[in-house]
Amino acid sequence: MRHYYEILGLEWGASPEAVKQAYRKLAKTYHPDRYQDPAEQQAAKEKFQTIQTAYEALKGFSPSSARSTQSEAHPSGVSIRTKSRREAGPRKPSEAEIALKKGIEQFQAQQYMAALDFFSFAIHLQPDFAEAYWYRSQLRQAKGWTASAQEDLAKAKQYGWVPKQEPSQAQQAQTHPTQTQQAARSTQSTQSTRSTHAASTSPSSATSGHSPSTSWRLHQTWQSHGEAITGLGWAKSTLISISTDTTLRLWHWPTGGEAVLTSHRVPITAISVAAQRGLLVTGGKDGQMKMWNLSNQRLIRTVPLHQGAIQALAMDATEQLLASAGADGQVKLFRLNPATLLKTLIHRSIVWSVLFNASGTQLITTSADQCLRLWQCQTGELLREMALPSPCCYKSAVSPDGQTLVVSDDQGNLHLWSIGGDWLKTIPAHGVGAIQGLQFSACGTLLFTGGTDGEIKLWDAQTWQRITHWSAEQGAIQAFTWIPDANWLVSAGSDGSIKAWQAE
Repeated sequence: MRHYYEILGLEWGASPEAVKQAYRKLAKTYHPDRYQDPAEQQAAKEKFQTIQTAYEALKGFSPSSARSTQSEAHPSGVSIRTKSRREAGPRKPSEAEIALKKGIEQFQAQQYMAALDFFSFAIHLQPDFAEAYWYRSQLRQAKGWTASAQEDLAKAKQYGWVPKQEPSQAQQAQTHPTQTQQAARSTQSTQSTRSTHAASTSPSSATSGHSPSTSWRLHQTWQSHGEAITGLGWAKSTLISISTDTTLRLWHWPTGGEAVLTSHRVPITAISVAAQRGLLVTGGKDGQMKMWNLSNQRLIRTVPLHQGAIQALAMDATEQLLASAGADGQVKLFRLNPATLLKTLIHRSIVWSVLFNASGTQLITTSADQCLRLWQCQTGELLREMALPSPCCYKSAVSPDGQTLVVSDDQGNLHLWSIGGDWLKTIPAHGVGAIQGLQFSACGTLLFTGGTDGEIKLWDAQTWQRITHWSAEQGAIQAFTWIPDANWLVSAGSDGSIKAWQAE
């Protein structure tokens, strides 16, 4: 049942009134009638169905009596293989099994994105859930996502799943393919001679009317961090990575030479780079900010800054101003030369992201108080406040032309505003889980997104149609950066790996 609370953006055991309010808010956001583009309308329809399913499950649910009243049966003809099946006597299905059952029902109803949400959540709850991998592989194959389908099938076999028969819905997809599936197969046939390391460019329904013009292949991998990478930066010929293993690493491009800096004693949670100044700024879970000289790789100073973790750091385009976002609900605005605290701006809860507009005159922040705020840098005046759809809008980015603000949330959505604060649209971009990676290309025509689903997706930043997607095979995507010298996208994963992707 926890999955249904997560779909509605609620904590476990939220009151029936909170469930109702969250449902109404999300149903309004994702009602298909709000979308004109056919592909977006279909994606919204599937998301809307997922929201309805969650609401129906929770509106009569009482956590206090869940153990005594929960009794959901397995779907007919489905054998769920888990370790607990070997236990003697009858038992109730686990949350992972319930999520799988719901996914199968959505798959049979051809509500593919809703089914993908449930299968992915089942795997999140039980990482060795062979049957969930197998069903997800069938769904992805039906949608034309060949690369990720093969990965899921390999996982299913690894964990011992041998299906007795193909599911009827997959057979139907092969016998009566939709226009989307036909287009996907056509694209796949032209790619059959590509390297197995190339990123899949099979279009899904989200790419209707927009044929992909590029594919992306893995060019290089670095892997020295022992834990998850939390951020990336780039300065001239140096790639910088920070990690929960308390180290930051500097990788010389293109030779790959590595330097390790170890002044932090806690997980490093934020990074910002002033490339022209040769200045690196990092923030830790203990609220301390450290400034580094990139040329000699030495620590300049340590500044106690926040009570709690530093969630984000940002530099303006002129490299004169630095802003930090804290778990204490504060935003600190600095002048760098000389280092001077200019303003302290207040939210009512954790501040997730902070960034400057293109001109450096305004600061944009998102917070767990479900507010997106625009501040005047010079005076600290609050210019505008907009409601966010979720308390967990972790990342934000401004397009290079300075016209569009993109905010991602913990439910796989992108929310778009004009830089003046006018809402433009919401895009259901990934499945269940947060989007932690947002990166515009240098020219601003492309947007890359990376989620906890482990996929990288590429979007046309003019039409907001999805061009392509691929599995990065590095766990959850935690961060991106762009190497303009080579036109490479660099991704960081929860498995501690860094991968550079090059357009073909």
